[in-house]
Formats: sequence, structure tokens, C-alpha cells
Amino acid sequence: MKTALIICSSLLLIVFSSCKKWLNVNESGFVTQEELLQDREGFEKLLSSIYLDLGKPELYGRELKFGMLDAIAGYWQVPDVGFYQSVYNVDYENPNVLNQINAIWSGLYGAIRKCNVILENIDKLEKDAYRDLIEGEAIGLRGYLHFELFKLFGPIVVKDGLQSPSIPYYKQASKVPQNPLLSGEVLDLIELDLLEAGALLENDPLISNLHAKYEVQSKENYTTLLDHRSVRMNYYAVLALLARKSQWEGDAVQAGSRAESLIRKIESRAVFKLISFWDIYSPGFNDPRFSTENIFGLYVPDHRKYVSGYFGTVNQPNAIFQVLRSNERDAFEYLLKLNVRNQHWYANPSGLFIKFDIPEESRLDTLSQLDRSRFFEIQLINLPELYLIAAEAFLAYDKAKSLHYFNILLKSRNLNHEDLTSSAALEDQIALEVQQEYIGEGYLFFFNKRRNLPLFRLNGNLQPSQSVYVFPQPEQESVLRK
Repeated sequence: MKTALIICSSLLLIVFSSCKKWLNVNESGFVTQEELLQDREGFEKLLSSIYLDLGKPELYGRELKFGMLDAIAGYWQVPDVGFYQSVYNVDYENPNVLNQINAIWSGLYGAIRKCNVILENIDKLEKDAYRDLIEGEAIGLRGYLHFELFKLFGPIVVKDGLQSPSIPYYKQASKVPQNPLLSGEVLDLIELDLLEAGALLENDPLISNLHAKYEVQSKENYTTLLDHRSVRMNYYAVLALLARKSQWEGDAVQAGSRAESLIRKIESRAVFKLISFWDIYSPGFNDPRFSTENIFGLYVPDHRKYVSGYFGTVNQPNAIFQVLRSNERDAFEYLLKLNVRNQHWYANPSGLFIKFDIPEESRLDTLSQLDRSRFFEIQLINLPELYLIAAEAFLAYDKAKSLHYFNILLKSRNLNHEDLTSSAALEDQIALEVQQEYIGEGYLFFFNKRRNLPLFRLNGNLQPSQSVYVFPQPEQESVLRK
């Protein structure tokens, strides 16, 4: 059975690492449509290049994960001087920090433009069997990327409301700067894109063929569209994003309903699975990043290079980040307990953060292609988030159901809080669980921004404000709304 699930990771690596060679790029840095988008293969290459771009270190390969965002969130003890000290101090006017923020803006909007190039040419695939899959991925990615920009550069919605100025929304490939829209308008457009993507992806291979998460294909008939669907925009990812969108919008009823509905779909099909205590201790467990939980992620072949030298303890002074100990941060009290994350995310008793440690090639060579690929997979949306959305949403009007979904997640981590008696205590525990679950994932910054919460600092928490949570938009793009 296990051999039937082996991903063609070597072919995936060839596809991703060859994108730059395949793509003919003009002076502005964008793909020449006339030469590329003549057949399905060209569309596949352009779509693959989007995922490749998103895995770069200035985006999800580092800074939008364990790097910049987690440094702001207060997970790490950072160097006394330099880039990450300025990041930790939320000095967004520092030239190096501002350059990185601009790189995030241009990188995500550049990926959106590629999505729009695909969509403006999609009629060339009118009779192609994979047209809906390609179009659905492109529209879903466009919605997802605008959502990411909204979370970074948009307002604190819970404080400023849905009528506050936000970001531009691009539905054409034009490079002419657009006016920023109101927050509610942006979220409405994200909703429309995700709903359309969901309709196009209703026949996603993940739905009818469980093995499509790690598809096996012959070399002769290989297509990137079917390979490892959980590291591509897929049907389940779109539904998860709709639940996330409702949560950011402040609609607890819809967020809870959407999360619960998707949880039931996933449970009925078992296409994604929570890692358990028993998985961790099963012979040959080789999934330290818990990739079976990933609803949407990225395969990053160069992740070893992007992670190298970043993590350590006082015994490794040359590492850039030192993980904070339990006596420094109350949120790390779980490190003293036997939970499944503790078994593979930390080198005990030193406390070294090893979640992203990649074995030497000699060891990787002994693993199956599937197990090998898991060391290079990073998460963008995972199954625990659905349980946390449900728990937080139902807390507003159905505490028993909130506790039910929360404990499903906790029990998978060998934890339990069935004895919680108050909504306030459950709310605090959900926040603590988020801090434990998403170390190294760039998620805590967004969680705290959405709820307008302080950021942890050793010398006193950093209070929430626009200057902390709203990244400055590049001046050339900051067009005043008329």
C-alpha cells in the first residue's frame, strides 16, 4: 500500500528546478505569453513557476514563515544588531527591512500577475481536459495571494472595520497601478475568486482518488497538474480559505459552518490526517513537518539552503535564532509535557528547534521518495487550522461544540482540556495552542493581528497598533482612493 503512495518527487524536482530554463522572460521580468502559452505544457510551466516563486527565501521559503514574521511575533531571541533586530523592533523604516517588505509586495503581486496572464489566455485550452484544473488553480491562487497581501498590508479589521482602506485587487495582467479598495471590497473579491475556483475544482483528483495527494505517474504521461496535489492549489484548500476568510471578516457563524463542513468532508474521505502520538512512535516515522496534515503547501527543493544556520541554542552561538525557553516565555510550558510536537520539533533536553532540520543526503538516500520529499514540504494551510477556526468560531455561541473540536486537535497532540469550565479559559487556551502549533510557520503574527493582541517581548509586550501590524505599502503603489 505504501509503495502506491510514493510521490514522483524526482520528477517534481525536475519540473520546479527547470522552470527558469523553460520560461522566456522579458525585460520586465514577466513571461512572454506569445512564446509560452500555446498549449497545455506552456500553461503548466507558467503555473509551476508561480509555486517556484512563492518558495523563494524572501517569501515562503523563509521570511513569510520562520524568518521575518516569526521574529516579529517574538518566537526567537534574535541577534543584538542587524536585520532581524530591526525586524524584532518593528522598525519598518529601516532600509533593509523596507527593502524586504517591498520584495514581499512585488513578489506576491508578481505572482498574481502570472495568474492573470494564465486566466486571460485560458480560452486557448477550450477543449483541453485539464482546462478547469488549470483555471481553478490560477483563480484560487489569485484569491489566496490577495488574501495574504491583505493580511500583511491591510488594516486591523477588528479595530478599523471593513470600511477602512486596504490594498489594490488586480483581476487583469496590466502593470498599471490600481487604487486600493476598502477592506470589505477586497474580502468580497477574495470570496468571489474562491467560490469560482471551488466550482472549477469540483472534479479535483483529490476528491475522487485519495492517492492523488501523492500521485504516481509514468514518465511518458507525466503532468505536474496531478503530482502531489496538496502542494498545489486544490479543492480542499479553496474551501479552507473560505473558512479563513470568514474568520478574518468577523463572521463567526459562517466561519464555524465552513470549517465544520470541510472537517466532515475530510474525515469522510481521510485524504488529510492529523498526526497522532501513535504515528510518532510507529516504526520508520519520517514526517517531522507533519505533511499529512497539509491541505495546501509548497515543495521547496532549496529549503536546506534557506534554513541553514538559522536555529540554535546558547550552545550554538553562531545560529541566527535562539529558541526561547520555557522560563522566558509562558507559551512554551508545553515543551515540558509529552506532546507529539515535542518529539520531532525540538532536540531535548537542549531545546534546539529542529522542525526544519533536513538529514544529510546519505540518510535521505535510504528513504522512499515520499518520505524524502516530506523534508522539503512547507505548509500554507493545514488541518489543525480548521479545528482551531471551528473552536474559536463556535466559542461565540456553542461552547460545547467549541470544546469538542478543540479537543480533537489536542488529543492528536497527546493533550486534553475537557475540564475547561469557562469560555474565557477556553479562549486563552486556544490562543496558547496556536502559539505551540505554529512555531516556525509565520502564523502567530496573523493570529495576533486579527485579534488585535500584543506581541511577546522579553522586556515587555509590544502593544498592538497600525505601526506594528500594517506593513507600509510601497510609495509608488500608494494611490489615494478617490
